[in-house]
Amino acid sequence: MLYHFDFFVQVWCTPRRAVYVVIIICTSAFLITFPEFFECRIVVEQSSSASNRSNYSSADTQQVILRPVPTEFGASVGYRLGYSYVNQSLFTFLPLILLFIFNSLLVKAVLSAARLRKAMTSANVVSIRPDKFSCRHNMTEYNTKRQKIPQLTVLD
Repeated sequence: MLYHFDFFVQVWCTPRRAVYVVIIICTSAFLITFPEFFECRIVVEQSSSASNRSNYSSADTQQVILRPVPTEFGASVGYRLGYSYVNQSLFTFLPLILLFIFNSLLVKAVLSAARLRKAMTSANVVSIRPDKFSCRHNMTEYNTKRQKIPQLTVLD
Protein backbone atom coordinates (compact mmCIF):
# COMPACT_ATOMS: atom_id res chain seq x y z
CA MET A 1 0.00 0.00 0.00
CA LEU A 2 2.87 2.37 0.79
CA TYR A 3 4.45 1.62 -2.59
CA HIS A 4 1.18 2.46 -4.37
CA PHE A 5 0.94 5.83 -2.58
CA ASP A 6 4.56 6.63 -3.41
CA PHE A 7 3.87 5.90 -7.08
CA PHE A 8 0.72 8.05 -6.95
CA VAL A 9 2.66 10.99 -5.51
CA GLN A 10 5.43 10.73 -8.14
CA VAL A 11 2.94 10.61 -11.02
CA TRP A 12 0.37 13.20 -9.93
CA CYS A 13 2.29 15.69 -7.75
CA THR A 14 4.49 17.46 -10.24
CA PRO A 15 5.43 21.16 -10.40
CA ARG A 16 3.62 21.54 -13.73
CA ARG A 17 0.39 20.15 -12.26
CA ALA A 18 0.77 22.43 -9.24
CA VAL A 19 0.95 25.46 -11.56
CA TYR A 20 -2.18 24.27 -13.37
CA VAL A 21 -4.03 23.82 -10.08
CA VAL A 22 -3.07 27.32 -8.89
CA ILE A 23 -4.19 28.84 -12.22
CA ILE A 24 -7.51 26.98 -12.04
CA ILE A 25 -8.10 28.08 -8.43
CA CYS A 26 -7.31 31.75 -9.19
CA THR A 27 -9.50 31.76 -12.31
CA SER A 28 -12.36 30.13 -10.43
CA ALA A 29 -12.10 32.64 -7.58
CA PHE A 30 -12.17 35.53 -10.08
CA LEU A 31 -15.20 34.13 -11.92
CA ILE A 32 -17.08 33.42 -8.69
CA THR A 33 -16.52 36.93 -7.31
CA PHE A 34 -17.03 38.74 -10.65
CA PRO A 35 -20.81 39.36 -10.14
CA GLU A 36 -19.98 41.52 -7.11
CA PHE A 37 -18.86 44.28 -9.53
CA PHE A 38 -22.48 44.59 -10.72
CA GLU A 39 -24.04 44.53 -7.26
CA CYS A 40 -24.08 48.31 -6.66
CA ARG A 41 -23.70 51.55 -8.52
CA ILE A 42 -22.37 54.80 -7.08
CA VAL A 43 -24.67 57.81 -6.90
CA VAL A 44 -23.02 61.21 -6.59
CA GLU A 45 -24.96 63.78 -4.61
CA GLN A 46 -23.93 67.37 -4.14
CA SER A 47 -25.25 69.54 -1.38
CA SER A 48 -24.38 72.92 0.01
CA SER A 49 -24.43 73.08 3.72
CA ALA A 50 -24.12 76.09 5.98
CA SER A 51 -22.87 73.86 8.77
CA ASN A 52 -19.86 72.87 6.68
CA ARG A 53 -18.70 76.50 6.45
CA SER A 54 -15.22 76.91 7.87
CA ASN A 55 -14.34 79.65 10.31
CA TYR A 56 -11.84 81.15 7.87
CA SER A 57 -14.08 81.64 4.82
CA SER A 58 -17.49 83.12 4.41
CA ALA A 59 -18.37 81.23 1.21
CA ASP A 60 -20.64 78.20 1.21
CA THR A 61 -18.85 74.96 0.52
CA GLN A 62 -20.09 72.20 -1.72
CA GLN A 63 -20.18 68.74 -0.19
CA VAL A 64 -19.97 65.71 -2.46
CA ILE A 65 -21.55 62.51 -1.14
CA LEU A 66 -20.89 59.17 -2.81
CA ARG A 67 -23.54 56.63 -1.95
CA PRO A 68 -23.72 52.99 -3.12
CA VAL A 69 -27.15 52.06 -4.42
CA PRO A 70 -28.05 48.45 -5.25
CA THR A 71 -28.66 47.79 -8.91
CA GLU A 72 -31.59 45.71 -10.10
CA PHE A 73 -29.26 42.73 -10.24
CA GLY A 74 -27.94 43.35 -6.71
CA ALA A 75 -31.42 43.88 -5.27
CA SER A 76 -32.81 40.63 -6.67
CA VAL A 77 -33.75 37.95 -4.16
CA GLY A 78 -31.75 35.29 -5.97
CA TYR A 79 -28.58 37.34 -5.75
CA ARG A 80 -29.06 38.44 -2.14
CA LEU A 81 -29.89 34.97 -0.82
CA GLY A 82 -28.41 32.49 -3.29
CA TYR A 83 -25.17 34.14 -4.32
CA SER A 84 -24.25 35.49 -0.91
CA TYR A 85 -24.64 32.07 0.75
CA VAL A 86 -22.79 30.24 -2.04
CA ASN A 87 -20.00 32.80 -1.97
CA GLN A 88 -19.76 32.64 1.81
CA SER A 89 -19.66 28.85 1.83
CA LEU A 90 -17.06 28.62 -0.95
CA PHE A 91 -14.66 31.11 0.60
CA THR A 92 -15.25 30.41 4.30
CA PHE A 93 -16.58 26.96 5.06
CA LEU A 94 -15.02 24.95 2.23
CA PRO A 95 -11.43 26.02 3.07
CA LEU A 96 -12.10 25.36 6.76
CA ILE A 97 -13.39 21.84 6.03
CA LEU A 98 -10.46 21.10 3.67
CA LEU A 99 -8.00 22.38 6.27
CA PHE A 100 -9.52 20.06 8.86
CA ILE A 101 -9.39 17.05 6.50
CA PHE A 102 -5.77 17.61 5.41
CA ASN A 103 -4.58 18.30 8.95
CA SER A 104 -6.25 15.06 10.06
CA LEU A 105 -4.45 13.16 7.31
CA LEU A 106 -1.16 14.79 8.31
CA VAL A 107 -1.61 13.86 11.97
CA LYS A 108 -2.49 10.30 10.94
CA ALA A 109 0.67 10.05 8.81
CA VAL A 110 2.87 11.44 11.59
CA LEU A 111 1.41 9.02 14.13
CA SER A 112 1.87 6.02 11.81
CA ALA A 113 5.47 7.09 11.12
CA ALA A 114 6.10 7.36 14.87
CA ARG A 115 4.64 3.87 15.37
CA LEU A 116 6.81 2.49 12.56
CA ARG A 117 9.92 4.13 14.00
CA LYS A 118 9.13 2.73 17.44
CA ALA A 119 8.58 -0.74 15.98
CA MET A 120 11.84 -0.56 14.02
CA THR A 121 13.90 0.51 17.03
CA SER A 122 12.39 -2.11 19.31
CA ALA A 123 12.51 -4.94 16.73
CA ASN A 124 15.49 -7.11 16.00
CA VAL A 125 16.61 -5.26 12.86
CA VAL A 126 18.80 -7.27 10.53
CA SER A 127 19.11 -4.88 7.60
CA ILE A 128 17.57 -1.71 6.27
CA ARG A 129 17.47 -0.63 2.65
CA PRO A 130 18.28 3.07 2.38
CA ASP A 131 15.51 3.79 -0.13
CA LYS A 132 12.72 1.84 1.66
CA PHE A 133 12.30 1.13 5.33
CA SER A 134 11.77 -2.56 5.94
CA CYS A 135 12.70 -4.99 8.66
CA ARG A 136 14.17 -8.44 8.05
CA HIS A 137 14.49 -8.07 4.29
CA ASN A 138 16.56 -10.47 2.23
CA MET A 139 19.27 -8.29 0.70
CA THR A 140 20.85 -10.84 -1.67
CA GLU A 141 18.45 -10.21 -4.56
CA TYR A 142 18.65 -6.44 -4.08
CA ASN A 143 22.45 -6.44 -3.91
CA THR A 144 22.89 -8.52 -7.07
CA LYS A 145 20.81 -6.10 -9.15
CA ARG A 146 22.29 -2.89 -7.77
CA GLN A 147 25.45 -1.70 -6.13
CA LYS A 148 26.47 -3.13 -2.78
CA ILE A 149 24.77 -1.38 0.13
CA PRO A 150 26.22 -1.73 3.61
CA GLN A 151 23.95 -3.60 5.97
CA LEU A 152 23.03 -2.42 9.42
CA THR A 153 23.08 -5.21 11.98
CA VAL A 154 21.74 -4.77 15.50
CA LEU A 155 22.54 -7.44 18.04
CA ASP A 156 20.66 -7.87 21.30
